[in-house]
Amino acid sequence: MNVTRFSASLTVWLAVSAAHPAFVWAQSTCNLPAEIVGSSDLSQADKDRIKACVDANKEGLRGTPAEIKKSRNAMLEPLRGDQVSVQFRLEYTRQLVATLKPLSSDQDEIIAVNALRITGELATAGSVDILAEALKDKRPGVRHAAATGFKRTFVAIERTAPAIGTGQQALRTLDALKAALEAEGDPHVLEEIVLAFQQATKIPSQQLGGMRDAAMDALALATSAKLAKGGVSPDAERALRRGAQTIREAVSDNIGANQPRIDDGVLRRAAAMAGDLLAYVYNRLKDGALDGGAAPNNPGTTDRRRSDLALLASESERAVFFIHEKLGGQPTDFELGKMIQQNKEAQFQKDVMQLIGANGLLTDTMFGNQDKRFIK
Repeated sequence: MNVTRFSASLTVWLAVSAAHPAFVWAQSTCNLPAEIVGSSDLSQADKDRIKACVDANKEGLRGTPAEIKKSRNAMLEPLRGDQVSVQFRLEYTRQLVATLKPLSSDQDEIIAVNALRITGELATAGSVDILAEALKDKRPGVRHAAATGFKRTFVAIERTAPAIGTGQQALRTLDALKAALEAEGDPHVLEEIVLAFQQATKIPSQQLGGMRDAAMDALALATSAKLAKGGVSPDAERALRRGAQTIREAVSDNIGANQPRIDDGVLRRAAAMAGDLLAYVYNRLKDGALDGGAAPNNPGTTDRRRSDLALLASESERAVFFIHEKLGGQPTDFELGKMIQQNKEAQFQKDVMQLIGANGLLTDTMFGNQDKRFIK
């Protein structure tokens, strides 16, 4: 992991985005009317207008920082509203893919990141393929931009008509994210991948049936697989906590009224993920994560480690609590996070066994995990 290099790349990208605020971009503005952007039946003249937009801006995506920003913003403009039609997204993607695909892997990271910014907003099967490939890039900044692209794709699906296919074809958009989460070692990228999953769990069934459950399931399975491999850095704990929070919110909020019940199998696998996270905290404490005092010249180190582990334990326990309730149980709130925060590690290690130990809740018949699934 090279956090410094990642931070530097991100800083440069943000600088590009903020540069030249007073510059006039009129020459490359697409000016596509709402009648075209929202059309369900694009004429050849409409497609020619779209092509003119692409042709006027594609070269700028390889230019100076100001030119990149100019072209990027012009290409994003038609996608900013809530009335973007499926047909427009598909045609826009068709005309843009030949430009965006090579740019997304350009050796200039700023060019690649800005191309992926546009790609994420397209929200089509073709654009998802580009994002999926970018998740494998060797550069953390590019992988981060690809994960953000997935997140923006899911936002677009939530607010406009989906253009990524139906049924299993649409749900397969999660496959690349699942594989990326298991493999990712950079904590910043890992958190952005989890945030993409979080956005996917918010897509209601009216927009794309099954996406919420599929996103929960993929997140749970990928997180459990990652923890089972071992070697997870403490720097990843913020991302892990986001994952537990995502499950807890999806189960407790259920994204509003009139949503179908979450599948029981998905709930059980999500609870197993939360149990794996509690086991991670248990093992971190057992291995002395809070021993040894603060780092030199950084007296708050131990307090932050304690707070991070307490929050992770709390979110994970709350996820189990709400899932147990959904499955018809009568959950107990042990307040495991509070125990860690109050320096009661011994009490935590005792009480957490009622959830993840042999004959604990998660290894009992309701959840059906093996006795040694969590504590070997």
